[in-house]
Amino acid sequence: MKRKLFFAAALSVFTGLAGLANADSNTSVINQFGEDSVNPNYAEQVQYDSYQSAVINQLGAGNYAYQDQSGASASGLSNYAEINQTGYFNSAEQNQVQTGNGSNYATIDQVGDYNYALQTQVGSWNYGSIIQVGTGRAVERVVIGDYNYGEISQMDYDTAMEYQVGTGNYAQIIQGGLAGGFNYAYQYQEGNFNSGVINQSGFGNTVAQEQYGDLNTASTIQLGSLNEASVMQVGTGNTATQLQAGTANSASIYQLGDLNSATQIQTGIGNIAVASQTGYSNTIVQTQNGSYNTSYVTQTGTGNIANVTQW
Repeated sequence: MKRKLFFAAALSVFTGLAGLANADSNTSVINQFGEDSVNPNYAEQVQYDSYQSAVINQLGAGNYAYQDQSGASASGLSNYAEINQTGYFNSAEQNQVQTGNGSNYATIDQVGDYNYALQTQVGSWNYGSIIQVGTGRAVERVVIGDYNYGEISQMDYDTAMEYQVGTGNYAQIIQGGLAGGFNYAYQYQEGNFNSGVINQSGFGNTVAQEQYGDLNTASTIQLGSLNEASVMQVGTGNTATQLQAGTANSASIYQLGDLNSATQIQTGIGNIAVASQTGYSNTIVQTQNGSYNTSYVTQTGTGNIANVTQW
């Protein structure tokens, strides 16, 4: 979503080189302190070539920020992008592309009000982080290629998605706290060192994790409320672990090949758990402590072992 937006003069304090910069080393900082005047705060930065740094700080009112970076450095930190938004209609977007052997580093922090954030990182040794505290929430991260790592953390109305396609993968989503929010989280990683992890504390819960190839691992922890969860992993290292501590539970794990293992624990109320593994070193453990229990286990081929406990 590339929109040409211009800075609302009355609301912004502008420092550095902002807007479009073309050079081998670009640095740009935009600070906007809003007193409203019918909502503004807008900012846009576009940078090309190597060794960019872009920062946008927005405090109060209609916020929206957009940053776009490119770069082709041989090594080191190539793209750095940071957006900090505090209060009101927040929204943020960052895109980074690195075609050399340098890095992409991007963070978005949003505190309060209608939040939304998107980050896209395309090549070499990526790092990205999105933290949202308070109100609307929704996040999406997309990373394609190289040493990936991702992180999302939210409180309140929650929603999150994360996609990573190749090499170092690892992704984490943590949502909620205390009473929790309307949680939902989704992860998808397609190849190489995969990991996973989703952690939602309370209320609407739902999770879906998919990982297709290489050293898979996934985890899901939802502590209470209307749980549901799922994991699907298709090849190599597999392991998946789920824990849902109470209320409307359900859970699934499907793993298709290689060093499978699975563990599911649900404590109390709606339970149903399914785990299905096809081929190689299988093991399943399920424990559902009380309420409407049901359990399916299916394993086909090689090391099978299963252990189910329901009260």
